[in-house]
Amino acid sequence: MPLTFLRAMTDGSTMADFEFQFTEGFTGQTVTLVVDAEPRAEFLARTKLMTGLANIMPLSLPDGKEVTLRVADASRPETKPVSVTVTVDATTPFYVIAWQDGALDVTSTARRPGYL
Repeated sequence: MPLTFLRAMTDGSTMADFEFQFTEGFTGQTVTLVVDAEPRAEFLARTKLMTGLANIMPLSLPDGKEVTLRVADASRPETKPVSVTVTVDATTPFYVIAWQDGALDVTSTARRPGYL
């Protein structure tokens, strides 16, 4: 069973460490992670052909918090950003996100994915 890192907060809630791992299909899209209507991270995602990995974004969040992943394609400014909302779960702290055919494919796992 993987270790789950939880921290007790002064208000009695707990925070957990999550990783959002952006993998296949990214070619320079702007990715934004939004929590409580506030951007928490933004970066350009470009998949490295040797590893199949574009970026890993760690976040500490309360278990059960919603995170919106938003992807905007700068090469197609006429299109609206694509977004998907996930509810984080401390028992599966790793979220693997691929960009396929203009859509986000999100899976979660309890084990840290490996890359070359």
